[in-house]
Amino acid sequence: MKGISVLSLGVMAMDTVISVSELPRADGFGFIDAERMVPGGSASNTSVALVQLGASVRQAGKVGDDLMGGHLVRSLTDEGIDVSRLVTLKGGTTFHTYVFAAPGGEHCIFANIGDCVTKLSPLELPSGLLDGIDVFYTDFFAPEAALYLAEQSRKRGIKVVFNLQCPPLFMERIGASREDIGRMMALSDLFLMGRAGYGGLCGGGLGEQAVFSALSSILGRFGPADGVVLTCGEDGAFWCDREGMLHVKAYPVSVADTTGAGDCFSAGLICGFYGEGMGRAASLRFAAAAAALKCTQHGPRVRTSREEVLGFVGEWEQKV
Repeated sequence: MKGISVLSLGVMAMDTVISVSELPRADGFGFIDAERMVPGGSASNTSVALVQLGASVRQAGKVGDDLMGGHLVRSLTDEGIDVSRLVTLKGGTTFHTYVFAAPGGEHCIFANIGDCVTKLSPLELPSGLLDGIDVFYTDFFAPEAALYLAEQSRKRGIKVVFNLQCPPLFMERIGASREDIGRMMALSDLFLMGRAGYGGLCGGGLGEQAVFSALSSILGRFGPADGVVLTCGEDGAFWCDREGMLHVKAYPVSVADTTGAGDCFSAGLICGFYGEGMGRAASLRFAAAAAALKCTQHGPRVRTSREEVLGFVGEWEQKV
């Protein structure tokens, strides 16, 4: 694998994971089986997975000087991630979430966005942030900073990967308008989205023809050079580019917790496609395998390696 270097910008959070027998219902009542606080956040989960798969990662973003911020930064340092250019807000509230996790992998998330992650401005970014970087990855939860870094990345020939995980209506609440999202899509080399982002952006069904039509429309309008990827959980993932659309099925595994699986998929795609130089089909399989391995583990962050993922793919290929 080429030793790619990735700059990651987006949600860094402390997650309170609450294990329940079933997800909350309106006016319902339930019992908590267990709860624990763990470091998470989509962008930082992706950063950890990238390191696990062999990339070097520099984390960008802003945290508070509160207890959660301290725990979060230490956790990233322990994972081997470069946190030297993180911005710390005195008196700030670090992004944190409450994750309700039910048997079978179902979960829902409530977020307290605080006043740090989404408020990072380009003026706060330290110098040299993009030096030595091959890929810039963002979930767009710091929209102003993400747009600036994407523009600078394009000027430098750095690949830009944009992962829209939440619907545009949700993104508006953190200061990212539909116009901002469109600008970011136009600056991207590879555009990823999950079912929530897809539903809010495209409003289409998940049948193969509907997906192809929607992804082709995005490709034609915004022109990401390496295409558009839609992740669909247990229904696998689609990748559409100028050569057509590919679909990979999810690997069937015994699911312990799906939290962070999409983040792991993103990391696998970046490492497979940009790091390993795999083709689209092989990159999708590598990413799907990384996500499947995450689903067998509890918590938002994966514990795996490039070799384990490749071995997993090889074992399944022998079965079919």
